[in-house]
Amino acid sequence: FFAAQGVTYKTYIPEIKGWSLVGAVVSVENGKKFAHHVYSTTEGKLVYLFQVDETEILMHDSLSLTNDLISYLDSGNCYEDFEGGLVTLLTKVKGNIFAVVSNSTPSEIENNLCQLN
Repeated sequence: FFAAQGVTYKTYIPEIKGWSLVGAVVSVENGKKFAHHVYSTTEGKLVYLFQVDETEILMHDSLSLTNDLISYLDSGNCYEDFEGGLVTLLTKVKGNIFAVVSNSTPSEIENNLCQLN
């Protein structure tokens, strides 16, 4: 889907037990196309996942992370924050940076996505 829509980097669509892939979209920023997908958990919570090739972050100004955060993710770590009932998670999977936001529990998001890297 993503390649057919003009996303030029390799995408990875995780298959997670108990989660259903309910949608996928492509956004455009300065002519570059980016992959987004949405899952529903067994409890009906939503998981939004944006993925981008790490080189896009390193080479362009429209997307950026600090160098220490990129190093942290490159080392196989997950960055997670839980505030206002929303989980935000960053991880690196198969050369792509995953940015995830969900109204599910931090443990469910971490247990299912941090193991992918």
